[in-house]
Amino acid sequence: MKIKPNKWLSNVAERLLAYPGIDRKLYLTKLNLLWATMAACAATALITFTMLIFDRNLKILIPYGLAIITVQLIYMTALVLSKRRNVNWESAITFNLYILITFVAIFKLGGIPYSAGLIFIGLATVFFSVPLNSIKITFQVFLLYLTSLIALIILRPYMSVASEVSPALNNFLFGANISWLSVVLFLFIKRFITNNELIEQNEIKKLEEINAVKTSFFTNISHEFRTPITIIQGMAEQIRKNPDEWLEEGLAKIKHSSNDLLALVNEILNISKLETGHMPIHFILADIVKHTNYLVDLFRSMAASKAITIDYKPGCDSFIMDFDPEKINHIITNLLSNALKFTPEGGRITVTVNENTINNKQFIIKVQNNGPEIPPDKLPYIFDRYYRVESGSDGWDAGTGLGLAIAREMVKLFDGSITAESSAEAGTVFTVCLPISRNAPFQDEFHTVPSHKYFIPSFLEKSVTRKVEINTKAPKDAPLLLIIEDNHDVVDYISALLGNEYSISVAYDGQEGFDKASELIPDIILSDVMMPVLSGIEFLKRVKKDIRTSHIPVVMLTAKADLASKLEGLDHQADDYLAKPFNEEELRIRLHNLIELRKGLHKRYSGMKIPASAGDKYMALEDLFMQKVHSLMDTNLQNDHFGITDLSRELGMSRAQLYRKFKSLTNITINEYWLKYRLHRAFDLLNRGDLNVSEAAYEVGFKNLSHFSRTYRAEFGHSPSNEKKIH
Repeated sequence: MKIKPNKWLSNVAERLLAYPGIDRKLYLTKLNLLWATMAACAATALITFTMLIFDRNLKILIPYGLAIITVQLIYMTALVLSKRRNVNWESAITFNLYILITFVAIFKLGGIPYSAGLIFIGLATVFFSVPLNSIKITFQVFLLYLTSLIALIILRPYMSVASEVSPALNNFLFGANISWLSVVLFLFIKRFITNNELIEQNEIKKLEEINAVKTSFFTNISHEFRTPITIIQGMAEQIRKNPDEWLEEGLAKIKHSSNDLLALVNEILNISKLETGHMPIHFILADIVKHTNYLVDLFRSMAASKAITIDYKPGCDSFIMDFDPEKINHIITNLLSNALKFTPEGGRITVTVNENTINNKQFIIKVQNNGPEIPPDKLPYIFDRYYRVESGSDGWDAGTGLGLAIAREMVKLFDGSITAESSAEAGTVFTVCLPISRNAPFQDEFHTVPSHKYFIPSFLEKSVTRKVEINTKAPKDAPLLLIIEDNHDVVDYISALLGNEYSISVAYDGQEGFDKASELIPDIILSDVMMPVLSGIEFLKRVKKDIRTSHIPVVMLTAKADLASKLEGLDHQADDYLAKPFNEEELRIRLHNLIELRKGLHKRYSGMKIPASAGDKYMALEDLFMQKVHSLMDTNLQNDHFGITDLSRELGMSRAQLYRKFKSLTNITINEYWLKYRLHRAFDLLNRGDLNVSEAAYEVGFKNLSHFSRTYRAEFGHSPSNEKKIH
């Protein structure tokens, strides 16, 4: 927690109290108590040492002052060192000691009238207990103070006035104690009121943060719902239009997506049950090592599809203990699914199970992967409900923010614990510690999992990359559409929808999408926003900044239909934005319109002069590209050895990339454009009148005069020798 400097407290005290992770309310409470104790300690020390200077025979007050100072110093140390959720018990003991020590001192002085004002220290102590926000402690402290007052009144006949304290000294000390206590109490109350306002502001901020987290959760959960709904609606429409082709496959996809929806609903219901304490636990006595191995085996085929190795390392061949198979299923599969999602292709996941050899009352399950590090500032919150590590440059979709929270709550049902550690070198490791007991009835064989699907719904399967190209029925000259979508069913649906109109290429994550966009230079891109490896927004940024792909229209297809997400995409030059579930005809029309709109570029760039920029960021980048092309052509007009390969290398592209980009911008090939460019340069030279036909032809790179004349006539409708006669 970052604490702003406080003008009422020294920087030293602030550094002592503000340890990382301290709750703001606890910090302010400790700040109040520390400030009051420091002030009281300083005043007590001042009066005590003043009395030592004036009269060392005050055998009653000096020990009292030293005792109070000692208690105060111990208490301040406890305030600084304690990292518990509160400091109630330390404070209660300290306040009670103040009152008891003061009671003894007043008794020895001879009673309340001869107490030198010490009686008011007990009253101040009651005030100092208020910041604890504990009615019980404040009431107990007040009750002890009131009891001491009554006891002093009752015991008055048994007291004798101390001879060391003269009436004059008693009056002086009465005034001094009342004065410093009044000042300290005034400043304490002022500080208390100020800090209470800060606490209220902090509570308001917390509520705002909670509301923001919940809003984010519902936005994300709506994303998870919208994707299967898109499949269900789309497949239903395909079955209606073409039942012979789509009945079997469409029904399978509808069932698949329905299972996804059911899994999401069950996840939300699990949170509700855990919150209300209605999640029962059913123990059996069985072999947990064998059962964990069974769960790990279910993930091996999925891991193999990503070239990920899963190592299972049991510390023993078998271990019999009490556990609830359903809860263990959820805990382990959630951890394995997360590990699989975040482990890069070719990586490794290690599952270790073992009895704690130091304390055999615990069974340890560890799931480790060598994926990216979870940022240290986010690691403490990954088990919090609704919390998601938002997609960064790596673009991983963090899901609903419920999985790890549910896993932690289920671990708590066992009275166990779950922790996470992460580093760039070792990856991330989750450790589950379960208490060992053997009280349930033994069960050798049990089946809690009807199918592999139960464990890995497709919204977790989407982390697996499927290297498949889509076969379409489109004509050879059809526009090339690149679909970037991590859900395979959505890819299949869109491909079925557009396969007759577009040649289709597919990428299943943002990085693969960018690589394919750079290589293939498609005519149009349809991209999801929430994707693994590289998010849709990060993909869009790269595409629009890369000279090879900046001209390609990009439609963002997403389940995040809120205005903020749409504006973010449009702000990064998305050409259009379509929310799931989408209308089939609307998708067709938007794609068609964007391709037609891009044909306007042909008119702009097919000429031999670059028009003045209209101030549009998109046009400015393409103008810059064409200007660089013209500059390279001008520089190498007479260079016989400078060809298209050299031009593409100078532009930082492959030959194929240059061909596709240039055709998209001008609707002619780069070879045709270069020929036209040289002819128009010759036209300009001839019209200036400085050169004859042969000189002009040589100047623009033609070595064969007849070839020059022939191509010139084809371009302008007359021979170059007639140019001056015409103009």
